[in-house]
Amino acid sequence: LTGHQKEVETGSPYVLYTYEGKLWHVPHDFNFPPKVDRRKAWELWLCGVTDTNNNVIRPFRLLKPKLLPKSVRSKFKTQWQPVLIKMQEGLPENMQLPKNGRDVDVSLISSTFDVATNYLKTKVCSYLWEKKGHLLNKWSVATWSSTIQRANIMKHGNMNDISNLPPEKVTNFNRKKQ
Repeated sequence: LTGHQKEVETGSPYVLYTYEGKLWHVPHDFNFPPKVDRRKAWELWLCGVTDTNNNVIRPFRLLKPKLLPKSVRSKFKTQWQPVLIKMQEGLPENMQLPKNGRDVDVSLISSTFDVATNYLKTKVCSYLWEKKGHLLNKWSVATWSSTIQRANIMKHGNMNDISNLPPEKVTNFNRKKQ
């Protein structure tokens, strides 16, 4: 199958793409934009993007990794999700982000970005602002996602950053040869 079909979800403005005999959240030629800064990534996280046929690809926060081709899934899970999920954790619990990216306006993008950035600055990786504050706006979303990994915070973070880390999971423990 090639092309696309409208999603079955009631009231959904998004398309499910069909190719390789499967349904996908992105078209077959989709690639994440390269070297996107955190601000633009946040906009895509909330709003999505349009494909070459002017169909709206859902907000990136609504992408399901299982419905992404393998190469796209890998980039999404390693270069986009880590920092953007962490930023979203910093939003008030009662805040409902619109499911339709078209309902997100510039003021919502800006205000939530500021709140989410403050969360990173105070609860996740404050050491970065202490050491590299003037460079942070130039970092790509991929650099951010790599930098906020637990191992980096344990190695470079200050006591505040380390104390705010979630409890270790079994998969976080170093595997030592015995």
